[in-house]
Amino acid sequence: GKKDGQGKLLLAPLPVLRLAVQSMNGKGAEPLALDDAVASLEGLARLRQAAFDAEVDALVGEAAGCLVPYLGGGSRLKRDVASARSPRERSLAIRALAAFQSLPEALMTGSVAAALSSLGGARWPLGLPSYTSEAAVASAACTLARCGSWASARCGFLLAQAIHRASLTPVAGASWLCAIAQAGVALDAATDKPEAEESLASRVEEVLFDSIELIVSAEDGDGVRASTIAVARALWAVCVLEKTEERSGIGA
Repeated sequence: GKKDGQGKLLLAPLPVLRLAVQSMNGKGAEPLALDDAVASLEGLARLRQAAFDAEVDALVGEAAGCLVPYLGGGSRLKRDVASARSPRERSLAIRALAAFQSLPEALMTGSVAAALSSLGGARWPLGLPSYTSEAAVASAACTLARCGSWASARCGFLLAQAIHRASLTPVAGASWLCAIAQAGVALDAATDKPEAEESLASRVEEVLFDSIELIVSAEDGDGVRASTIAVARALWAVCVLEKTEERSGIGA
């Protein structure tokens, strides 16, 4: 098989995906631990962002749907978002939601989208949730916004915390802008309590747009060139938020 730049053997994705889908769809499929299911979902999300053909892309979506039952379906994910019983449960929920940003068709499996749309609230820690990243939290918020639960999941609180931490990567900034545009809220009203924290609310636009100014040439935490998908998300958000004239230099 082919090798990457470090000499590691690369598996051809198509036959591997076919076997995975067949295995998960077959009778007597081996049980998969929640940690492993989330890690597999993250792997599929990364695979989708790579330059593969249409058949691989279709199988990625199918395999993601097959993993949803191992996540506990929509009801388990809803519970862990609303009131996780431990930092581990919360981190797994955020990581799964983050992966769904690139695997939206899987949200229709196991009533995930329906369950998330009926969220009655969520409790989040003050700091960055354990075992996650700025990019993962932003991507999770984008998925929640897609399901119509920006307000009920308190994504504005997560955004306010991200602004406070002032450590957004370009990819995280692009996802936050995408989430805000998806939710249909104004930039100066996107935080949890914009009236109470007016100075913070007024900084949202500046902080997020500053974080993506160099997105085309930026590198993420692993030293990999920021993906074209993140660029597309940022440009889409700029259009939806009607900031094209003010931010015409982004992506240039």
